Amino acid sequence: MRRGTSCDAAQLVRAIIATRDKWAQTAHDVAAETNPEQLPDAVRCLLSQRGARTVHARRDGYQRWHAEVQDRLADRMRSTEQHLRTDQNSDYGIDL
Repeated sequence: MRRGTSCDAAQLVRAIIATRDKWAQTAHDVAAETNPEQLPDAVRCLLSQRGARTVHARRDGYQRWHAEVQDRLADRMRSTEQHLRTDQNSDYGIDL
């Protein structure tokens, strides 16, 4: 077997780049396509427990975020109402 030249290497790289049968797959893509029935029982059990924990963590995070947004919105409404009330009672010291 002989070693190729730089031109041979360039042709090989071009051929590899030009051949796009399928997009590159990540480990997450492969795992997502895996049928759960094909997994061993222990792995399937761990995945379902982890999935449940993830769902609960997301729900808790969303509820905390939602509560914070509602609190900020209520504070903004109170501030606006207070500002409007003080504007109505104030003549800004302008004499006509």
